[in-house]
Amino acid sequence: MTPSVVLHSRRYGDTSRIVVLFTEEYGKVSVVARGSRMPKSSYGSTLEPLTVGRVHVYYKRNRDLHTLGTAEATHTWKHLTSSLEHLEAGLQLCQLILRTQPDGVPAPEVFSLVRTTLESLEGAKVDAAYRIGLAARIQLTHFMGFGLQLMEQPGGRVLRVNLEDGQYSPTTGYQLSGDAYAILAQPLMVDTVVSQHDRLEVESFLQHYFAQHLGRRV
Repeated sequence: MTPSVVLHSRRYGDTSRIVVLFTEEYGKVSVVARGSRMPKSSYGSTLEPLTVGRVHVYYKRNRDLHTLGTAEATHTWKHLTSSLEHLEAGLQLCQLILRTQPDGVPAPEVFSLVRTTLESLEGAKVDAAYRIGLAARIQLTHFMGFGLQLMEQPGGRVLRVNLEDGQYSPTTGYQLSGDAYAILAQPLMVDTVVSQHDRLEVESFLQHYFAQHLGRRV
């Protein structure tokens, strides 16, 4: 069995599910969990998104859909699934993994990042949940080869970041407020709650930044 995180799950037929897993051994894989929607299914809640566990996959190379054998949860979440802030932070990371990771390519460092981030979120206060999830998404840029390289805030009410190399630019690039720049430069160092205004600005930048780099790879 291989350690896994459930990224996405949807209905398949009358009794089954198709589940996208991020595994330590195979990377991202799509599996069919036959009979998983039956009342007496042995899978229980182990196929819900954000579930960290271990799975046995009947994996065959060059196939888009594999068969799930057994699955078990190894972590029990309380805060992660009961708080909207925690849940949103975890799902944002999983959705990004779903979009960025190729099928069938192991990425142990990325898998470790996802698992440890979910564990950190479980033990975090509500005010810190967004920052922990953001820090993980920024770390993912480094693992994927286009890491943000923001220096300590250089000063100024309006700053710019070059979308090509992820570095501070004094004259050209994506425009950010000083507060948003500081959050991106040191997400875990923010002592106060990230305001909704700053959050929207940060999220807009990340969408543009990932799109800039993923567009070349997809």
